[in-house]
Amino acid sequence: MATEETHRAFVRPIIPVLLSYMGGIITGFYVPPVPGLFWILWGTCLFSLFTTIKARPCRCHLLVLFFFLGCWSLQSSAWPSLPSNHITNFIDGEHWHIVGTVMETPQRDMDRTRFTVRAESLTRDQKSHVVTGGIRITVQKRVEDIDKGDRIACLAKLKELWNFNNPGGFDYKRHMAFRGVRASAFVSRPERLIRLHTTARGWLSFMTDRTRKAISVLLEKLPPQDSRAVLKALVLGDRNDISEKTRDTLRRIGGAHLLAISGLHIGMI
Repeated sequence: MATEETHRAFVRPIIPVLLSYMGGIITGFYVPPVPGLFWILWGTCLFSLFTTIKARPCRCHLLVLFFFLGCWSLQSSAWPSLPSNHITNFIDGEHWHIVGTVMETPQRDMDRTRFTVRAESLTRDQKSHVVTGGIRITVQKRVEDIDKGDRIACLAKLKELWNFNNPGGFDYKRHMAFRGVRASAFVSRPERLIRLHTTARGWLSFMTDRTRKAISVLLEKLPPQDSRAVLKALVLGDRNDISEKTRDTLRRIGGAHLLAISGLHIGMI
């Protein structure tokens, strides 16, 4: 009976594998990693899988493999081992001279610009520190001459990310931590932000950005209406041209999440 049930489960092999992977993700989120134990279990499972590759037990080993894969994929973000020079060790709410590289296309609103920087150094009182980690930078003005891949320098207060702590609300701090961003900085005047130069990028990143820009230029040929701005948000994830009126309308009807998925579903199609 057990053999028949196992065989039926693997008639649709993606389902048990998916459930195993999901179970590993949930476990990795709540259970901290044990040094060395994970790699011992992973190695044992791999060894048993390859030694019994033609036998039925390998099916169970495959589920265990995906369970550990899901667990490992999340533990590195949920329970990171941060180095001593990580930016979290320099958060004090005071001004720092920050140097880093822009990791994503900036989000531009009417009165401010937001982007994420991979920090390289922090300087204050003629003391410089080589650092690692991502910083979410907000500039008190719409800045047009900053783009992904640019190396920038700015003077800003370094602060910790925080949530509104509403019950059941969106955990912004955890969301940014999964992206490797664990600090925020606010640039009060655009004069305190300087573009140094553009860093060299890999061919895949270059081709992706080039394709995005080509599609953006094509969409710019449409009449300047809110529909064009919404289309750019859905296809490219570029929400910079959406008016505040449209944003407010989407929030009122509960459709603001359509603009937060960065064009993933359209890109897949």
